[in-house]
Amino acid sequence: MSTHKAAKQKIASEYLLVILSSWKCLAKEGLTVRKHFNNKGDLIELFKLRSLDVTNMTDWLQQDRWKMMHPEIQNEVLEIFKHELVKILWEKIKSNDPLIISIICNGTHDVSGLEQESVCVCWVDGNFEPQESFLGFFQASSTTGVAISCLIQDILLRLHLPLASFCGQTYDGAGNMSGSQKGTQARISEKQLLAPFVHCGAHCVNLAMMDCCETTKKSNVHWIGVMKIVNCSVNQLK
Repeated sequence: MSTHKAAKQKIASEYLLVILSSWKCLAKEGLTVRKHFNNKGDLIELFKLRSLDVTNMTDWLQQDRWKMMHPEIQNEVLEIFKHELVKILWEKIKSNDPLIISIICNGTHDVSGLEQESVCVCWVDGNFEPQESFLGFFQASSTTGVAISCLIQDILLRLHLPLASFCGQTYDGAGNMSGSQKGTQARISEKQLLAPFVHCGAHCVNLAMMDCCETTKKSNVHWIGVMKIVNCSVNQLK
């Protein structure tokens, strides 16, 4: 009985590695893991394809192992992947001496109405080449400058990145982010004077695109001309 159980566990671990590698492949390519129904989507189609090469995987999937398709389990596995990637990024960033970093932060509401902040870290590697790493989306308690500045400091603390190495911050032009008194940049600058605020270049392009669209509605300017204007704005920002 022990031998039979060990053999089943070995087979199950092999299939589990196939499932995890499939999740990893979809996440890496930015593809959806599931759709509105658990029995449809890219993951199911990938499982069917891999079943052609993996012996008896189809029979194994048709048993009670479909609990692996539960959204909570999938989200938990993706969360583990995220933590491992952040750990690798942290090791790369911390390996540089001197450590010089800056933050790019922007937020929006998700479908559930919660404020999600996207956070990127800019740093310089050993070859003095600038690098930019996306750390993830982080839920903010509110959209005030105090809350977002506390969130950024908490992220730096969790990644063991000292605020003393913080040399720049980039946000959009909203008052809660760029405000000189109660904005996020003002709160951060109080604790790190060597971290000047720079208006987000991508946001500048977004504003330029919005103005171009409004101009096209009024004067019927051709879209090729609009794109030329946007390209010029991007080149100037670079």
